[in-house]
Amino acid sequence: MEHASPIAHFTAPKPNTGLTLAPAIYWIEAVFRTLRERRRLMQLDGRALHDIGLSRAEAEREWSRPFWDLPGDR
Repeated sequence: MEHASPIAHFTAPKPNTGLTLAPAIYWIEAVFRTLRERRRLMQLDGRALHDIGLSRAEAEREWSRPFWDLPGDR
């Protein structure tokens, strides 16, 4: 005969609470993706920056943004 844990009802998630970690996880992923992109941007030389329509000053300005300051499409 199996016995249920006396605290099982305390540890089971409540259905439909509306609380989820998904938004936080998506935001964290976007932060790390943006940091990688900014790091790569700083590795480009002047010619490559010109090819994508950016100056070195614009690239440095993007690099200096705080990690939580994500582009609008993230």
